[in-house]
Parts: sequence; C-alpha cells; structure tokens
Amino acid sequence: MHTFFLRGNRDFLAGEGLARAARLELLPEHALVQVCGRRTLLTHGDELCTEDLAYQAFRRRVRDPDWMRAFLARPLAQRRAEIESLRSQSEAHKRGKSALMMDVSLAAVVEVLRRYGLPRLIHGHTHRQGRHEMLVDGAACERWVLPDWYSGGEVLVGDDGGLRWERLPWSG
Repeated sequence: MHTFFLRGNRDFLAGEGLARAARLELLPEHALVQVCGRRTLLTHGDELCTEDLAYQAFRRRVRDPDWMRAFLARPLAQRRAEIESLRSQSEAHKRGKSALMMDVSLAAVVEVLRRYGLPRLIHGHTHRQGRHEMLVDGAACERWVLPDWYSGGEVLVGDDGGLRWERLPWSG
C-alpha cells in the first residue's frame, strides 16, 4: 500500500527525512488526484480561511523558507518550548474569534476550484465535517470537509459507489 502525507498547520515542517523514514510520499499543498474517477483537489484548507487575517499573517511567516531553516537549526528543547508557546497563543486567539471568521471563505473556495478547473475539493483544517454542493461558473461542484480525529469520528471513503462517510471502528 502506498501512503501519502498532506502537511497541515501543525506539521508543515515535516520533510523528506520523515517521508523516507516513514515510507510516505509528501503531497504538495494543492494535490491534484483522481478520486472515484473524478479529478479532485486535496488541500489542508487553512489557506482558504482568508477572513482570519492574523492567522494568514502567521501562516506566511512560518512557511517562509528562511524562518523554517532558522527554526529547525535551534536545539530541540528550544523548538519544543516555542511550539508549546505557539499552541497556547493559538488557543487564546481562537477564543476571541467567531467560528465564521475561522471557517473557509466561500470566495476562496470558489477561486481555488476556478483556478484548477476542478469539480471537487477535499480539505480539513476547519473540521466542520460535511459535503457542500455549489455552482462555480455554472458547473456543479462539491466540497468535502474532513472531521477531526479527536472524537474517533468518521473518515471519507471512496470506492466504485462514490464518496461516503464511514465510522471508524475505534473511538478516540
């Protein structure tokens, strides 16, 4: 079995070393794949939360190659301390933001589907599980939002019958 890895907001520093050690194939931020016979765009989804300007500024900073190199050059204990500090700050900032601000922007979703000319987008990040139908330039499109893993919820499964939610056989 081949395992793919799409980096997100908490594991964006995962690199080729991890991929080799874990026998993973790293996917680009926007991965174009075939899912159940349909061209589909996979993305983590945090770049689609364009209303959250503070998060987008943070995202640009920590995705900068110079910042990443400098961060990874620090001793492990220092990196762990900074990560814990960033997580605490993130949780504090989220408490002051509306769910709508932290969700994906419909305009950003339409823009990315239009840019790639695709009928389907699958993403996570917001973890507001669901399937959303929309029209983009007159074409029927769908957006699937993956749930989180904390509650032992469901996964998106694709086979000859199409995409569907399937309950995990364990609970978190």
